[in-house]
Amino acid sequence: MSKTRELIHDLTQERWETLRLGILAVPADQCDLPNAIGYWSIKDLLGQLASWETYAVATIARALADEPDPQVDVEVINERISQERRAWTWDEAVAALAE
Repeated sequence: MSKTRELIHDLTQERWETLRLGILAVPADQCDLPNAIGYWSIKDLLGQLASWETYAVATIARALADEPDPQVDVEVINERISQERRAWTWDEAVAALAE
């Protein structure tokens, strides 16, 4: 692994570990309450993070392969993610981040 990739990997792992510890500190009765940020609950935010992480990995792969990045409407994607994951349980949202 190149020095740059190793540094990115280490920083990413540190940030995810910090996020994971923060997630574990959320009381179970608080995870579904709306309005943590905007109208989203903390559980909704986890779904967003997991989805956008998947998108970021795909974007990086396209960039490394010299493929164009498709134009996207962020608001449309956010709404789709929100609709798809609204019924998820807290455990499902946390598990999606771990994938």
